[in-house]
Amino acid sequence: MDFETNILPVRTQDIINFHCQQCGRCCRHVKDSVMVTPLDAFRLVKFFNGKGRQYTDILELYTQFCEPIVLTEEGYAIFVLKTKGPGDACIFLEGNRCTVYGAHPYTCRLYPFTVEYGRNGRSFEYFLCTELPHHWAGGRIHVGNWLRDHFTREDKEYIKAETAFIPLLGEAIRSLPEGKRDRLVSLMVYHLYSGYDLNQPFMPQYRAHTKRLLHAIETLP
Repeated sequence: MDFETNILPVRTQDIINFHCQQCGRCCRHVKDSVMVTPLDAFRLVKFFNGKGRQYTDILELYTQFCEPIVLTEEGYAIFVLKTKGPGDACIFLEGNRCTVYGAHPYTCRLYPFTVEYGRNGRSFEYFLCTELPHHWAGGRIHVGNWLRDHFTREDKEYIKAETAFIPLLGEAIRSLPEGKRDRLVSLMVYHLYSGYDLNQPFMPQYRAHTKRLLHAIETLP
């Protein structure tokens, strides 16, 4: 599926036809497509610990429910949710029900919208995902109200910080000699996807982790 041909720009003041039919279709055929950011993992760990699990670090959740994908030749990696069954359903889907609803990744929480930051000099731009046409009947939603309920201040703060960090990371990666790039994935896992104190606010830790990762790349022996 060509993602760019299945989104339409929307404004916060728009009203669109939309009704979730709880069919689970947007949670199927999602192999390699649902990214789990450190903020997502942080929230999921706290969700699971609230139900009696004993995670001490978000890396434990990544190991159990996610898998890394290397996006560039240099070794830039992200984590995505694992899938299951012949339909490549989200690992958290049971029947047509999300078993982590309320702590599911922000990509899922924003649906049917997606967000980009920093284009055309504006803070955020919003887009409607149109790949499942049966959703566009039976209800009406106000875009701004939906985003207010599903796109939190912490989400916005994270996306802004990540958007500023990614170019710096790319520059640091490109400066590495090829012989050292094979260590990049392990550096990213160690500095960006682990070591968070679950009892402290996330964003200050994330900013500190990004700085440590950049320093580790720049001083790689």
